[in-house]
Amino acid sequence: MKLNKREIGFLAKEFPGANQLSLFANIKIDLDGSEKESLETKGVLRGCKLTEEWEEAFEIIRTPKICSRVVLKDNELLVEKYAYKKKDKIVLVENEQGEMIVTSPENFNETIMEFAEFTGMSNVRASNVEALLPMNEVLVLLAIADMYRVKAIKGFLGETVKDQISLADIKQQLEEPRKNGLLKMLTNNYNLVVPAADEVENILGKMIDKKIVELHDGYVLQSEFVSFATSVLIPQTLVVVEAFQIHDNGEVITAGALSVSGGIKDTISFIFAGEEIEVSSITGSFLLKIIENYLNCPELI
Repeated sequence: MKLNKREIGFLAKEFPGANQLSLFANIKIDLDGSEKESLETKGVLRGCKLTEEWEEAFEIIRTPKICSRVVLKDNELLVEKYAYKKKDKIVLVENEQGEMIVTSPENFNETIMEFAEFTGMSNVRASNVEALLPMNEVLVLLAIADMYRVKAIKGFLGETVKDQISLADIKQQLEEPRKNGLLKMLTNNYNLVVPAADEVENILGKMIDKKIVELHDGYVLQSEFVSFATSVLIPQTLVVVEAFQIHDNGEVITAGALSVSGGIKDTISFIFAGEEIEVSSITGSFLLKIIENYLNCPELI
């Protein structure tokens, strides 16, 4: 079933009481008077009531207990899907150029194969990084990683590059992150604030203790983190997954992760865990498992 924005707005108006996770929440759009007739033609409405075929699905969309969102960006292409869950039933809503396709799938096999066209299904990963780090350390790591990415590209072009990075270089990268860098990608998607300049040296000291960076004449990444940094030289596919659940006290509990791929064996992920972020190199097949888990609307409480 495909619904346009006006039809969704009409349903939101005619069937009030949507909770804050609902597709119908905060819908504001001018109607043109054709919505009721078009919804009847599509079999959604009969008279002023939902048809039996769609009553359960739209009640799940109107008052879900859990909602999840998966967004994939690949160059100019955008894939966006929402899953709404109430009790043991899930309704999938897919954004197709502003219109919404509503289905009640038995499983997500077809959906996962659609994502696999972009992520691949490899069981091989470029590095073995798995680290749970405070947010400030992750942001400093990404600032250094972006400089390593630039060094690697210049090296491929035969340009001479210095091996080590100064404290001033890192501070400048944090203050002025590269437009297409990993640091800017993460801060823009989650409105994160980079650490102040006078905090950076102390943060680097903690990263030295954790064997993420080493200090010689300048700062260098430990070998496994070099592979991590250079595995995504040119980001191709970005995947954002989010889940939301309403607590009994009305508070909305959230969980989320972001992954970026530079090839079928070159995917890194950032999973948010309170004030920390789990930074990992993952396989394409594992990324598909993450996507499927979120589409199944995991319990967060």
